[in-house]
Amino acid sequence: MPFEIQLSVILPCYNEAPSLRALADAYLAAMKPHSFTYEVLFVDNGSTDLSSEWFSKHFGGVSYPKSFRWLKLEMNQGYGGGILEGLKQASGEFVGWSHADQQCAPQDVVRLFEAVQNDIEPTHCFGKGIRTNDRGANGLISRCHELSASTLLGVTLKEINAQPKVFHRSLMTHLLEKAPKGFEWDVYAYFVAMKHHYRLITVPVEFLPRPHGQSHWAHSVRSRLTTIVQQIRYLWKLRKVAL
Repeated sequence: MPFEIQLSVILPCYNEAPSLRALADAYLAAMKPHSFTYEVLFVDNGSTDLSSEWFSKHFGGVSYPKSFRWLKLEMNQGYGGGILEGLKQASGEFVGWSHADQQCAPQDVVRLFEAVQNDIEPTHCFGKGIRTNDRGANGLISRCHELSASTLLGVTLKEINAQPKVFHRSLMTHLLEKAPKGFEWDVYAYFVAMKHHYRLITVPVEFLPRPHGQSHWAHSVRSRLTTIVQQIRYLWKLRKVAL
């Protein structure tokens, strides 16, 4: 039986109130010209700003179509936890996620979905963005992360945290087993897809400047070091499970 929704896009949002209107407008503009059916699921991940008020006012078929949905989590579930809750609510045959801070263009999701659809076996693909612009120190950290992850896990992983990600919902059976709730989510999902022999599909993307707020992991030297240590510990944990 065919799915009514072909693509579900999950956007985990934490205190992104200043970005929400521009973000929603950009996704509406990106999706409108295309004939595939879709839903965009905004996960309000325990925000403490005015995000809930904005969603309440504009969603539910008021300012945006019913394909724009809002899931409110009373308590923050972590980056991975927010995506996980969105995946559980997604109804599309293909699902994916991207950032909600306007650093990732909505058109990238469409291009990636189309690239997956054009593959000879789209139901067994894992699509992801590959960042092409120079991001300075953050880019160096990303390269160190992919090198350490690839070495420890025995699988080549490139641009691990680059968005968006898109894949057939069949992968969710494996993703829901031992999913982490922190920033380890991206490496976990990527690794699981490769271990189950999903074909990697990539599109070039540009990581844009963040117009509002600051990164939740790279806003200070201390936050970066903390995240790096957590990622390394998780890689060792994931390695033990995989071997």
